[in-house]
Amino acid sequence: MNGESIVTEIIGIIANPSYKKRDVILEYANQSLTALANILMLPDLKSGYDKVTTVLTDKQVGLPDTYNKGLYLAMVDGKPINIHADIKSMSITLCGVSDDEGDVKDVTVHGANLIYQAIPTTATDIDLYFYRNPLPMTDKRSSLPDGLTNNDDFDWAIIHLACRKIFDRIEDGREGPKTNTLKHEDYYNQRVLALDDYALTEGKAHSTRPSLSIPWPGAR
Repeated sequence: MNGESIVTEIIGIIANPSYKKRDVILEYANQSLTALANILMLPDLKSGYDKVTTVLTDKQVGLPDTYNKGLYLAMVDGKPINIHADIKSMSITLCGVSDDEGDVKDVTVHGANLIYQAIPTTATDIDLYFYRNPLPMTDKRSSLPDGLTNNDDFDWAIIHLACRKIFDRIEDGREGPKTNTLKHEDYYNQRVLALDDYALTEGKAHSTRPSLSIPWPGAR
């Protein structure tokens, strides 16, 4: 599906006069896309690349704005350096994270920062390769959801998650169960698990099954 058809599908499913503005629905669709990118290793997002430059007085530097997760290669002067799973792993391996001066040979992601060891005495560029944030869709036929091309489960996961969020607002305060909210949450969960099965089949398995209870990014 494309951005235009995804917006149209959501409007048709919701069928509520308060949710017919296409720009509002597009925002929900893009929030769904971001949420999926946060929990799945989407192959088209593996193209993330940027460089950061070390700070002479610190052992950390902010990650690029395009960084989402999954740093899989870091290089200095064209040579790979060690990537640690987390700061605890780095500390154990290096017997602590220090302020010692030296060449950058080890890095790890910690929150929104890249921690490096050691601290070089001259500013040093570190090339980073990672899973990037998805580009937002537009309400056009030429716009495709960024992350996984031509995959029905991916497209419908976006749709059902957006519908789930909208119905949650519509049904808020009503007596009894949120029927439509729960229905689309179930549909969404099914699509996410199908995507994980696809990843296993394609040799792109996740280290853990994706969480089905995810935070909603920047909900309006």
